[in-house]
Amino acid sequence: MFLNKGNWNGEQIISEQWINDSTTTQFERNSGSADYGYQWWVRTFGENNHPAFFAQGHYGQYIFVVPDLNLVVALASHYEGSASIY
Repeated sequence: MFLNKGNWNGEQIISEQWINDSTTTQFERNSGSADYGYQWWVRTFGENNHPAFFAQGHYGQYIFVVPDLNLVVALASHYEGSASIY
């Protein structure tokens, strides 16, 4: 849904404006490796600095969205190490 700007099978389910606002930096952090949108962490990834956003949950639960690459990755794990595995 977020990869497609709120559109599902040709129907706009979530406002495209909300998708853009929530996946754009709304709060710049002084530490860490990502800023924050609305319920999404925001940063770039890779050598080409692809804009991306992601959700991070307890014990290594992640959803990464990289629109430039048409990519969504969901991880469900029980990782107890460092939270900065990305």
